[in-house]
Amino acid sequence: NSIGIETMINEGSNPIRTWHRCAKLVAHLLVDNNLDVTRVKPHHFFSGKNCPCTLRENGLWDWFMKLVKCEYDMLNALNDIKVQFLCDQEYVDQNGLIKYLPDDVKTINYKVIVSNNEEQRELEFTTLIQ
Repeated sequence: NSIGIETMINEGSNPIRTWHRCAKLVAHLLVDNNLDVTRVKPHHFFSGKNCPCTLRENGLWDWFMKLVKCEYDMLNALNDIKVQFLCDQEYVDQNGLIKYLPDDVKTINYKVIVSNNEEQRELEFTTLIQ
């Protein structure tokens, strides 16, 4: 009566990337099964086990659910929208995640391209990595 998803995080893996990919999977499963985000429950809800441990112990379950909701909304309300992230700087990967911290403050420039069949908009941003 439920779908269980394991989000194993090994040494050297990126937990943020793991949780984001899981949120995308959860959103797709919700849409495919005609369910809303209120149906998503942590393993702890069913078993009492401290799972997902890292999300729970760091108070990140609500943050994870915001990721799920965002992905869910993109699939439902904005399914014709394509979002691209462009950054050619060494400290940020192609998904906007910081790869490693610099020794000093670095200015990062990046571009977000939002498009559909009719229109494309390019937005340029600057931020600091400290």
